[in-house]
This record gives sequence, C-alpha cells and structure tokens, in this order.
Amino acid sequence: MRINLENYPKFSVRNCMEYKLLIRFLMFWLTLFAFFKSDWALTQTFDFIDQFDVSRNSLIISKAVAITSISGSSKVTIINGEYSINGGDFTSEPGTVTNLDQIRASVISSSNYGSVVTAQVNIDGRNASFSVRTEDDPNIGWALVPTILSRINPPVFPDRDFNIINFGAVGNGLVDCTKAFNKAIDSCRNAGGGRVIVPDGTYLTGAIHLKSNVNLYISKNAVVKFSQEPVDYLPVVFTRFEGTECYNYSPPIYAFEQKNIAITGSGTLDGQGDNEHWWPWKSTGSADVSQL
Repeated sequence: MRINLENYPKFSVRNCMEYKLLIRFLMFWLTLFAFFKSDWALTQTFDFIDQFDVSRNSLIISKAVAITSISGSSKVTIINGEYSINGGDFTSEPGTVTNLDQIRASVISSSNYGSVVTAQVNIDGRNASFSVRTEDDPNIGWALVPTILSRINPPVFPDRDFNIINFGAVGNGLVDCTKAFNKAIDSCRNAGGGRVIVPDGTYLTGAIHLKSNVNLYISKNAVVKFSQEPVDYLPVVFTRFEGTECYNYSPPIYAFEQKNIAITGSGTLDGQGDNEHWWPWKSTGSADVSQL
C-alpha cells in the first residue's frame, strides 16, 4: 500500500503553533459562554410556595410568581397539574410566557391524609415545583394530642405541708437524707396526702419512693442530689429496663401501684451521673445482658 503525501497538507512548527493558539482561543470562548449561560439560567429561577395541612380532594392554587429575565416568548409546560398566566384560565396544555408575566399553578390534593401531590412547571428547561400536603388523620398521631389532654385530670392534694427538715434532713449536700425523705412521705400519705416540701438547700439522698396522694415539691433554690453509690438504690424493685419488665435497682424517684402523685416546683433534681460513677457501673452488666 502506497500513500501519496502530496494529497495531505504540509505541516510545520509554525502550523502547529497556530493550531494550538486557535484551540486555546476557542476553549476560552466556550468557557466564557458556559459561565454566562449558567448565570443567565440562575437569574431566571422561579419558585412556588408549598402549602401544608390542606383539605383532601381539594383544588389548591399557588400564589402568583413573576417570570423575570427572559427575552421574547418562552415555552411553558406543566406535569400533574394546571397553570394560569396573568389571571387567565387554568390549562395543562403547553403555552408561552414573556418577561414579567405572572404564573400560578394548581393541583388537586390527595384523597389520603398526610399525602403530598406535586405539580412540575417547566419554562425553557427551568423547573419549579408546587407541592401540597393534606392534613393529618385526626384519629392518629399528633392530631390526638387535644383528645388525650382532655382525658388527663391534674392531681389535687389536701392543703397540708410536710417539710423534710422537720424529719431530720440537712441541706448541706453531705448528710444522707434518705430516711428523712421516707419519713416525710409516709407521714404525708398517712395523714391523707399533701405536699412534701424540699426547702432551699442541697440534699443528698438515695432512692425516693412516692406514695399515693403525695406531692413532692422542690423549692426554687433546692437541689436534690442523688447518691452515686449503687447500694443506695437497693432493694431491687419491679421496673422496666429498655422496655423489658424486670426486678432492678430502683430509679432515683419511683412509684408502683400508687395514684394521685406529683413532682412540682422549680428546683433541681441532680442524678450526679458522670464518667466515674455511671458509665463504668453500667458496663459491668454487659455480660449479663448478653447472656439474657
């Protein structure tokens, strides 16, 4: 096979340099065009405001949105809905818009509770969505909160006070006040109920077990500091651990088969959990948990 070189253009170093310059020149203008094209598209983005908690099976119309920064007429289409230009009739057919036209979108909301329907509007490749979400089912979820609250009756207590100081409590944060709490609670329950008052101060205690008709009132400047010793939460009580019923250490405040009880006031309950006294102790039960 023979190739006749006379049929091909002759190249020189100068030719190569000129071609390289030409390619660089074209790449520069292509890059510049892409930049301005991207910027031009961004200035024409338009957005609808979504609507929530709308009625089911209802016609929902968006607020008007101005179309800006377009020259001449631009094609408009819509998927899953209809649109209106400048207050005209709604349609799902393709149409045109010009600069400063006002566009609205409409959709029919879902027949289901808590469902979303979305219309997609396109103007010359630029999209905007209009979504509507129906109201939640009044018979489930957060919609039931008013009904649940209406069934809750706040506890009522006799006008009697039992100050833990009168039962031997010392508010220095050092003396164990567990017995004082228990005595005050028992006396309050036996008298028919009332308030067990924790006055200003810091009170160290183990588990507190509330009884029926007792309101544990913690004063504003009172701090109840729970012991960091596991033994202070014994004997074990019937409770739950991660949803499983079991006998376990008592919670800091505990009640079982009691009624009409409360914890009120604006004081502080301090569990004193930290890396030295809670997490290491919790990890000691890992083997038992695995065996269960």
